[in-house]
Amino acid sequence: MDIAVKNMVCPRCIQKVEEIFLAENLKPEFISLGLVKLATSPSKSALESLDRHLKKEGFDLLTDRNRQLIDRIKSLLVEWIGNEQQQSQSLMEYVQENLNMEYSGLSKLFSQVEGRTIERYFISLKMEKAKEWLTYGEWSVGQIADRLAYQNAQHFSRAFKKETGLSPTEFRKLQSPDRKALDQL
Repeated sequence: MDIAVKNMVCPRCIQKVEEIFLAENLKPEFISLGLVKLATSPSKSALESLDRHLKKEGFDLLTDRNRQLIDRIKSLLVEWIGNEQQQSQSLMEYVQENLNMEYSGLSKLFSQVEGRTIERYFISLKMEKAKEWLTYGEWSVGQIADRLAYQNAQHFSRAFKKETGLSPTEFRKLQSPDRKALDQL
């Protein structure tokens, strides 16, 4: 049985969700961002208990098919940013291949449910990752541009300024930069 879990945005989330499932005596066969596979279907009471436990930790069970699909798209976008090898594929190809569905249909559903396009969401996601990396100060603007698959540092800087109102250099100088958690986008 596949169980969709909302707000899984990083490897620590996967670890925490696995701990919750094990605490509920549910042994996952496989866990990825937003998805847990179980060998058997849990009882209704087990699912209710699991849902309560997940909510305490900031996660949610997704039972609506459309919400599950939207959450899976969001998880794929987070994975795409975190893996440079996957960036050799276009975003459209990556999403289509992983969900075995036509991108146009996914895009339409995403826009209807979220009120913005996949591409608009993806830009917001990339900008939050850029803010994170700029705050750490470990990489140059050019390296961040490469990691986010921008053509060059100038293209990234223009996009960053358009989204935030600040250049990457100006953002780096802020004492307390404005950032959002990925699950809040």
